[in-house]
Amino acid sequence: MFEFKIKVPCKRPKDVVESLRPDIKSDRYSKIRLAAGKSFVEIHVVSSKIGHMKAIVNTYISLVQTLEEIERKIK
Repeated sequence: MFEFKIKVPCKRPKDVVESLRPDIKSDRYSKIRLAAGKSFVEIHVVSSKIGHMKAIVNTYISLVQTLEEIERKIK
C-alpha cells in the first residue's frame, strides 16, 4: 500500500472541504480523506496502485487551488 499526505494552503479550508465532500469516492484501490486545518486542507490518500493515487492527489490539489482562485476573483 502507498500513502500520501499533503497540506494545501487556503483561506477557507472548512468551506473547501465541505464543497468537495460529496465528490469523495473511495474504491477498492484507494481510500481518500480530506480534513480542514486552520489555514490549509489536508489531503490523505492510501492506495494499492501508485498511478491511481497520483491521479487522485493531482485532482484534489487542482480542485482546492481552483476553489481558491474563484474565491479571490469573487472578492
